Amino acid sequence: VADSSQLVPAIGSGIVPAYGMGSSMVGESSVLSVAPVAGDLAETIETRLSGEMKTVVDDLKNPVEVYEFVKNNFDYESYYGSKKGAIGTFSQKSGNDYDQASLLIGLFRYKGIPARYVSGVIEVSSEMAMDWTGTESGEAAFNVLKMMGVPCNALTDGGAVSGVLMEHTWVEAYVPYDNYRGIGDVSGDSVWVPLDPSFKG
Repeated sequence: VADSSQLVPAIGSGIVPAYGMGSSMVGESSVLSVAPVAGDLAETIETRLSGEMKTVVDDLKNPVEVYEFVKNNFDYESYYGSKKGAIGTFSQKSGNDYDQASLLIGLFRYKGIPARYVSGVIEVSSEMAMDWTGTESGEAAFNVLKMMGVPCNALTDGGAVSGVLMEHTWVEAYVPYDNYRGIGDVSGDSVWVPLDPSFKG
């Protein structure tokens, strides 16, 4: 049975929302540097790529193609935290929000594009939660997310679960945006653009 009495999820330690990304965010506004830093291009355990992965990304021409490769080829799984990293997500063709973010960040950094994790609390519709969890009701989706350890809170309307507040991790990439909006000519000033490959469709 859905329990909507728990506290609103807290921001995970070490990863925070960046740059005041909207009223749906909960927690600190930002502790990240607005300018890219060395860590935004560094390889980590979670973002490490195999030779096969580098061969695949070598064929992708721009940041949009890199993002769409991850979004369109990797299934979402409901669990909490980093379990597979980029290599495991790539080899198993699936991962949760954090692991798909690790894959996207690894591919971006390999291409010389600064990229960061961002984490916060998001609101998803019951339909999206059902799609992610493979369930047939908002209540069942909420219960699956809870069972898998995802910090979440049910939103109800007329006694039914209408949505879920949940901790979630996504990516910000530092890309030229003015002229090309991710495609074509890469001139123009770069900005941090939020990208979430775990949202499908």
